[in-house]
Amino acid sequence: MSVNITISSGEDEPFEAQIERLPAQVEVERSNSGMMMFVFGPVALVLAFIFFSITAPALTLPLVLLLALALGFLLFKVWRRRKMRHLIRFDKEGVEVFEVTLWGVKNWSAAYAEYEGVLLRRRVAKSARGDASYQIIELKHADDENKSLPLYAHMTERAPISQWRAYAALFHLPALEEEDD
Repeated sequence: MSVNITISSGEDEPFEAQIERLPAQVEVERSNSGMMMFVFGPVALVLAFIFFSITAPALTLPLVLLLALALGFLLFKVWRRRKMRHLIRFDKEGVEVFEVTLWGVKNWSAAYAEYEGVLLRRRVAKSARGDASYQIIELKHADDENKSLPLYAHMTERAPISQWRAYAALFHLPALEEEDD
């Protein structure tokens, strides 16, 4: 029996793959639409306005603006669909990952033997509002950093020791801790 978990999160939202037994399937949906709308919306609107002004000079200004808004909205919707979903299947021998992008599905798999362990690390993000400490747990691939998989990410000072140990036991891998520089 497979356990299905769907996680929807933005860049600053917490993430946790709550896997208690194998096999399990995790679907991760990431959304950065607010920032993309802020940046991409005005640019698309200006480009669409210029395009319609040049290609159809006989159109009236309100119609050009309406067409520009419609095209800007359509471009934004297409842009937003790029690489936003991952389907990760955890079974007893390894993982299989499907990355759903605008250009299709890319998939790969790796056995747990290819992984170094379950890594606990801390990252500090600096911003105008102050420093934010993130605790991150990931399934760390021994050779290919692109095959490392995030299992947990929360903005907190307290290390998630119990989750870290539970993941290590579940995958039968050592619990690794990132060394401070």
